[in-house]
Amino acid sequence: MKSADALAELERHQSLIRAEIALATEVAEREPVSWHDTLAQSRWRMFRLLRAYQLFKHNEVYDPMLRSSHPGRAEQARALKASCIATGERYELYTSRWPADAMARDVDGYRHALREQVAGLQQQMVEERRIVALLLAEVSRTRMS
Repeated sequence: MKSADALAELERHQSLIRAEIALATEVAEREPVSWHDTLAQSRWRMFRLLRAYQLFKHNEVYDPMLRSSHPGRAEQARALKASCIATGERYELYTSRWPADAMARDVDGYRHALREQVAGLQQQMVEERRIVALLLAEVSRTRMS
């Protein structure tokens, strides 16, 4: 994949995730009686979006950079990949901690956890975008095949 295309694809994934974040955040601020089903659906959409984003980054950016002969590029890719995996694990923990019945029992706690989760995801995406852009600026393609 051409580097410019890879960066555009990364931005497309991030845009979809940001839209889902906006929906979940807006719904969570409503009266709790009305949001359980919508938030449950949103969380599964988010899980699928995050997984697709993770697979894209690993297959098209991180893994090719790890195979790079450039040590600095490989080290940055290794750190990003580890951070990406940790972010996925945090999201899984968050969803397991907050099933629908827990959200109903502790609305304020859930809203707080959602805000923390959103802040972490947004920070992760900003950092990934910044470093991936730098990595891709140094190469014309993410991988040769």
